[in-house]
Amino acid sequence: MNSLLKNKVIVKILKNIGIKSTEAADAFLFPSYDQLHDPALLNDINKAADRLLKARDTETIFIHGDYDVDGITATYILTKGLRALGFKVIPFIPNRHLDGYDIRSKSVDLALEKGCSLILTCDCGTSALDTVTYANSKGIDVIITDHHLPKSSLPAAVAIVNPHLGSYPFEDLCGAVVALKVIQYISRKINLDFEELALDKFIDVAALGIIADVVPLLDENRVLAKFGLRKMRKTSCKGLAAILNAIKLEGNLSAHDVAFKVAPRLNAVGRLDAASKALDLLLTSNEEEAKELAKTLDKFNRTRQETQADILMQAEFLINSQQLDKNPVIICYGTNWNSGVVGIVAGKIADKYKKPCIVMNLNDEGILHGSARSVEGFHLVNNLDKVKEYLISYGGHSLAAGMSVAKRNFSEFKRTLFERCDPIPEFAEKDSFIEIDMKDVNLSLAMSLLKFEPFGEKNEKPVFKTKVRVSSKAIMGKLQAHLRLDLIDPDSDYSDVISGVAWRHAFDWGMLVDEGDVIYVTYTLEVNEYNGNVSPQMMIQSLELLSES
Repeated sequence: MNSLLKNKVIVKILKNIGIKSTEAADAFLFPSYDQLHDPALLNDINKAADRLLKARDTETIFIHGDYDVDGITATYILTKGLRALGFKVIPFIPNRHLDGYDIRSKSVDLALEKGCSLILTCDCGTSALDTVTYANSKGIDVIITDHHLPKSSLPAAVAIVNPHLGSYPFEDLCGAVVALKVIQYISRKINLDFEELALDKFIDVAALGIIADVVPLLDENRVLAKFGLRKMRKTSCKGLAAILNAIKLEGNLSAHDVAFKVAPRLNAVGRLDAASKALDLLLTSNEEEAKELAKTLDKFNRTRQETQADILMQAEFLINSQQLDKNPVIICYGTNWNSGVVGIVAGKIADKYKKPCIVMNLNDEGILHGSARSVEGFHLVNNLDKVKEYLISYGGHSLAAGMSVAKRNFSEFKRTLFERCDPIPEFAEKDSFIEIDMKDVNLSLAMSLLKFEPFGEKNEKPVFKTKVRVSSKAIMGKLQAHLRLDLIDPDSDYSDVISGVAWRHAFDWGMLVDEGDVIYVTYTLEVNEYNGNVSPQMMIQSLELLSES
């Protein structure tokens, strides 16, 4: 029996994730390449490979990606992979503001201009019925590789490689992983010794797509993310290396580093300008060019942060002044709201109010373009299906979606959505932490938690709640802004001291608690290494005073 499973706290965390058998626990705690599913199981992948191989020597393939990190990384993997296998390809990332979401007829026209007779999509295309029909009428074949939810009708493509179709064992792949599996399968078909090499070559960029697209870090996503993060430190992609150097990330990379430091820089340029610059960064083999492009992306990211703060402030004003949070779905719009940033704002609002949120921009043609973010238990696309008669276009996932609606239909769209939408799930605060005793908090537990990394969607970092006594307190940091507490078991005279740190709480919590106080703390547990010493450390998120001594 796995020794970790003798720890009742570890068992509780695993159950919270949905892992209840010893076999499943072993697979989760000790991921390996053996857990990856065979690419051959993907819907239509053999049809896709056959058509691609037919084009290998005589045709140019137009690779159509998407402007988010998943779409950019998927385009990178297909471009580099197919070129390595002897294909001639032209990669294309649409401009969010000029081209819009998904593949459109103007992209087909561009493919024709470039002399391409085959379009290969990645991270888009599953809903592009009209565009694929248009491409067919122009004599262009289309292969779709995507991971978005299919609707009732599918495009008349040569092949649709999508884990939601057919009987693939794990549906929650991102576009970058679908692209990687396509490269692996084609390598197998042409008997080149590239299938395993492709996994090693692209796993770091695939991990970037997985983490950025917030797909569940379970099953093979977990395997790819874990080993991809390790590879990222020694990446062969000069563009990715330039980003890591620019933001001065040191030591082992975490999913948090990628999600909040790397991915936003790749996303920002597409939100404000042209996402093709992010693809240029990843594709370049010139280190100096990579450094300059990384600097450019960093500037766009700072501008994105300012734009986001401004739109969020305006949206919050509308919500408060019009009591929009009383509706089952929070919907607001403005003019001159950057359509590339509204999705982030919707996510912030959904997190705050624990309700689905749609944030939209009204353009000069009277069309509202927006992005939606949801909460667990409320499926966005299924609910948008219920009001599709009012929408010009829409698509996405259960937790994120995009849509367009004419201003003249906006009121009816809102009213009907509120009437037809599913009930909004209620959230219980008690479910957000695991209550444990102080005697269970030790270095062994902190070290065991490292086995759960990488943390992310469906595998969030565990938050604990424990009753403790304050042994001592101190203010720390250059600006004396942080609080350090030495904590002991309130029910034992022989308790080990565990250090707790509360960032930016020196002036509120520092005034609230004194030595000897018994308090509840909620926290994440980390391994702290300092001057050669290794110890457990609580990263305190909240505290509650129970008594004073």
